Amino acid sequence: MAGKGLTIGIDYNDQYCQACYFSERHGRPESVSGGTDVLRYLIPSVLCYDPAAQEWTIGNAALRIADNPGILVFRELFQHVFSGQTVRVEDREYNYTQLLAVYFGKLLEFIQIRTSVMGVDSITVTMKSVNRQIKETLEEVFEILKVPAGKVRLLSASESFGYYIMSEDPKLWQDGALMFDFSSGGFFVKQLNIRFDKDQPLVYINEYDFSGDFSVDHLASEVLRNQMDLKISNLYLDLIAKGNQSSVYFTGEGFDEQWFTATLNNISGSRRAFKGNNIYVKGACIAGHMNPDAGAFPIICKGRTRADISVLAWDNGEQTQILLSPAAVEWYDAGYLGDFILENEKQIQFQIHSIVSGADSSLGMDLSTFPERPPKTTRIQIEIRYSSEYECEILITDKGFGDFYPDRGTVVSRKFSLEGYI
Repeated sequence: MAGKGLTIGIDYNDQYCQACYFSERHGRPESVSGGTDVLRYLIPSVLCYDPAAQEWTIGNAALRIADNPGILVFRELFQHVFSGQTVRVEDREYNYTQLLAVYFGKLLEFIQIRTSVMGVDSITVTMKSVNRQIKETLEEVFEILKVPAGKVRLLSASESFGYYIMSEDPKLWQDGALMFDFSSGGFFVKQLNIRFDKDQPLVYINEYDFSGDFSVDHLASEVLRNQMDLKISNLYLDLIAKGNQSSVYFTGEGFDEQWFTATLNNISGSRRAFKGNNIYVKGACIAGHMNPDAGAFPIICKGRTRADISVLAWDNGEQTQILLSPAAVEWYDAGYLGDFILENEKQIQFQIHSIVSGADSSLGMDLSTFPERPPKTTRIQIEIRYSSEYECEILITDKGFGDFYPDRGTVVSRKFSLEGYI
């Protein structure tokens, strides 16, 4: 790894986080340990400040001193970021974005000391819930740590699962894969399937929420454990009936003890079962290490766009579809902003291509309210905005043509749901 920056993956929630770095020597992610027991890779999301030592600590080291007199303890860091709350530490006022930066800074420091590598090439954070506000918050946090936004990436848990699985032996995913995720945050199932009938294979990950049927509190009762085991077993049989799955994965603290024997017995010899709490963090690290131009499979899952949006325009004397916003992109990173020159068009035609069904649909936008001008003397700006993975808006703005034809500020827009097109 000499001479190269770190590629880091982080799986974060307000109870604990995990971290790993990509080892060039071993060609795989290496998890960072925060202790010596079976849960050593789970680093509590706790930050402490010791005024006597004038020192910050995180994780298990923070928990060991949290009850000592005079220690300042900070928990649920991400949740408090959006409250606007501030706290005083010594003679300095901190908001929770800055406290979160202290937490991640100590985490990065631990990895840098372990690897003797100070530079950072990329940091990929995976979380159960992702949106634009969370992404911008993380970019602000790491900007404090001198890691520019271009090196920071946010992934959903489903995406991280996809990257992890696709890095494994093809025998484990060529017929699909299942994941059961059971923790205090809920019970979720992720079902991965691959479609090979296109020029480029597509990875589909469907996510199901069964949190109402399972609770980690029920693990204390043998009767309730057995009932949950039966439910999971039946759920497993229902899922594989919809498609053969090559492998099955169990993650989350709900599966720390092997109480789900009926489910394991139902997994036939032709399928392999795995258990581990570091799947998401390793998937994030693998995603950060991958060359985006290396032809990786597009992943379609919750949080990613399902359609290509293009516009019919002139290019080198021919009308052609120009791709503006591609599919298989995190919706908060999707969209487009660019300029075009109108020939004499009174309507703009957009094409929506579903990579799920392969169908093409047309969406027209009327420009009759724009000022009348000679051909090729009207510049327009096209903007595509997403507010969720399905909700989209296209705006077309008159930009005039320099000093000869000032813009009138005319804007036409259209909001639509992509669910009707895919």
